[in-house]
Amino acid sequence: MNMELEPFVFRHEGVLVGMRAWTEAAEAEAGEEALREAVNRFALRPLRREEFAVFTLDLCHNQVDKHFSRFPEEELEKINEMVLGRPLMERHDLRGSLPRGTFFRSQLHREGNRVSVRPEVYVLRTADNADFILNIEGGVYRETSIGFSFRLPECSICGKDIRSCDHVPGHAYDDQTCHFIMRDVLEVIEGSIVSSGSQGTRFVARDRALPPEQALDVARKAVQTPVNVNSPAESENVVPEWVEEARAAMKTHLVKPKDAAQLIQDGVEARRRAIERFCGLGRVMDGANFDESVWRVTLDHLSLREIHHHLEAYEVRFDEKYPPQPVSQPEPLPEEDPQTWSERGMALLKETSQPAPH
Repeated sequence: MNMELEPFVFRHEGVLVGMRAWTEAAEAEAGEEALREAVNRFALRPLRREEFAVFTLDLCHNQVDKHFSRFPEEELEKINEMVLGRPLMERHDLRGSLPRGTFFRSQLHREGNRVSVRPEVYVLRTADNADFILNIEGGVYRETSIGFSFRLPECSICGKDIRSCDHVPGHAYDDQTCHFIMRDVLEVIEGSIVSSGSQGTRFVARDRALPPEQALDVARKAVQTPVNVNSPAESENVVPEWVEEARAAMKTHLVKPKDAAQLIQDGVEARRRAIERFCGLGRVMDGANFDESVWRVTLDHLSLREIHHHLEAYEVRFDEKYPPQPVSQPEPLPEEDPQTWSERGMALLKETSQPAPH
């Protein structure tokens, strides 16, 4: 018997109120929601999507590296779990700098015989991080490295601790090049951006598609989440989050509702002018090295205060190269013949040397 299944819908008092359709747009929205949830597990307050940038990178793999060492796959599985919550640093500098980002999600990536730990890291879009984010997006900061501790460097030739055997990493023994296997990883300390890492790992283009396990979980949640079946009157009572934020900002700054629209227009115009001035100074000061399109994307995610912070740096450079001239300058005194000065002096002496009348 041939039976066609009807679309599954929620109904309320005989009125069609919603139909669950799993489209590409719904998948993208669900993916962004899962991303925010994963990031906010490590934040002290819920972060909005525009407040952080996300990057994907390979941190380590199971191949022999430049130092003739390698990770076995079982250690990569441990690292994949340990990396969550660990910081992204620069050049493994744990004493002189603070973290730039936090690893919040990770998976094992397989490509042929190569297995690598591929975590995601979020970096806050602050004024201090703007150049850092730009250098990653522009491909200047490329390679990555892992900081970790482990217990046993196992010799690939004899299986003993390489610190106590006679084999030397990098030397050939019966057509086998010696290396050591890093076993019993104790801790993942951090992941770093470096100029040249020992394993050649680097940032990778972020794949917007979710891993199969996460995609299945997101799809399951989307199907099981009820559609709002409230009446229109009830639905109107639900206040969007952005409205609450706007009300709070107006209350903080004592803004009257009738003035809100004009203030929004003023803010949009101030941002536009600041960005145009920034790009104009960038073209003047850096010429062809100024990547305007990348900067516009970066500035679009910053607050007006953060934009002004970057603008001030260009204005200082511009003033140093082209010092501002005074608005008004004193007129120079007319030059006179020295002979005229002496004649005026003699006349003054004659006037003072005459006896005063009695």
